[in-house]
Amino acid sequence: MSAGGESPVAGQWDFQAGNLEATVGEDLEYFDGTTGQTASKTQFGTTTSFGIADINGRPATVMYVPGDANNQIGYIMRHGIALTAAAVASTSTRSSTMSTGPRPVRRRRL
Repeated sequence: MSAGGESPVAGQWDFQAGNLEATVGEDLEYFDGTTGQTASKTQFGTTTSFGIADINGRPATVMYVPGDANNQIGYIMRHGIALTAAAVASTSTRSSTMSTGPRPVRRRRL
């Protein structure tokens, strides 16, 4: 944290380029790689093209996240946040192995 109490970590994805490129921070990644199910099922478009409500009354560029029973569909967000001692202790009590690498971001369509 910075002196002002704000986290120096930032990320923003607007999907303006029709991909996982970040506007701020690190690009998102497909959990199962660029040739996997996540990439083949992810779609980019607008609120209008997907027939969903506009954002703040205006059409917006969005990413369609596939809803699937397969738990191998997801995204990786490299946020750069270090694990705290409390997080390490909590994780080690649930599992004998722990990865400090990136965690997949799994979202489901509402």
